[in-house]
Amino acid sequence: MSRWREQVAHAATTLDDLHVVVVDETQVSGATLAVATGLISRVAPRAHVSGTYFWRDTTNKQVGGVLQPGTVPVWYPGETSDGEELTVFGRGIGNSSPDYWHHQPDSDAVSRKRLAAAYVSAPHHDPETYAHLADPLAQMLAQDIAYLTYDYASGRVLRRPSFHRPDDDFDRIIADQDLAFDDFVALNDRRSTEISRKVKALC
Repeated sequence: MSRWREQVAHAATTLDDLHVVVVDETQVSGATLAVATGLISRVAPRAHVSGTYFWRDTTNKQVGGVLQPGTVPVWYPGETSDGEELTVFGRGIGNSSPDYWHHQPDSDAVSRKRLAAAYVSAPHHDPETYAHLADPLAQMLAQDIAYLTYDYASGRVLRRPSFHRPDDDFDRIIADQDLAFDDFVALNDRRSTEISRKVKALC
């Protein structure tokens, strides 16, 4: 038993030899993604771990020495002037709550969550009874994503591949949409112009 730390460090994991992609919702400093990929790499050293972002904001600006995003994902509900969240709903998951996990029946999964309760999110729940609460905003978002998936599969949505992709992969994504490269550039430029116009209207 004296070597349990070494044994755990070298034990096989369910992620061994797999390619694991961590998707952070937004990019500000990059610290969150670095911590997440770093932790997974430490507990599963034989996994191939990389990271990316769902939302890349190109309108960041410095406010009082702090980098502030100009745009955020649609499920961000916003904050009051005091910095308090307007609502915890809309994301499908609540904030961290050690109290919630300590009130759950004992199980291996719950025990693990208790160890990281200050960081692990809890389901939306009543703070007095701990009964789960529905998140209608998240349900609406899931429905919107389902419609978007359908529209994309039907060719109604322009897929804009990341410029970080290899050239051959980039060209294939455009060709799969039955677009010539010049047509793609024209559509992309038009979309960028529309976004810039909307951003200026908000500023």
